[in-house]
Amino acid sequence: MIGDIANVATAVAVLIAAGGLWAQTRARKFELALVYIQQYWKIEQDLLVEDHSSGETPSVRRYLRLCEDEFDAARQGWIDVSIWRIWHDGMRSQVRDLKLDVADYAQLKRCIDQGAHEPTKCRGLGTTGLRRKVSWWLEGLLGS
Repeated sequence: MIGDIANVATAVAVLIAAGGLWAQTRARKFELALVYIQQYWKIEQDLLVEDHSSGETPSVRRYLRLCEDEFDAARQGWIDVSIWRIWHDGMRSQVRDLKLDVADYAQLKRCIDQGAHEPTKCRGLGTTGLRRKVSWWLEGLLGS
């Protein structure tokens, strides 16, 4: 009887600890996303004042490098799947709307060349790592 109670108490403690770790990990993901979002808004301000008729500007290059960094973070599972879906669609529409040349940006080029697709199945992410696969599966399961 006492052994059963101890087993249940241990299981509950493990679940509480796992839940806390999960919440902490998600909070870190959102903090990292905030850093990227702040960078985006800085670049966006510069894009608004630049003349894009001459082709690639310094801010356009900064934006495309930011996109590549976001692909790297998503590939590693450091970005929450709900945020990745928004970023992915935003990148694709921004590249299309500004008619940006992505030839020198491998991950973004693979994404654009793929045509219409689900953000989680983007070729720009490369091979699916176990961390990202498990993380995004759990986030989807828990309603992210």
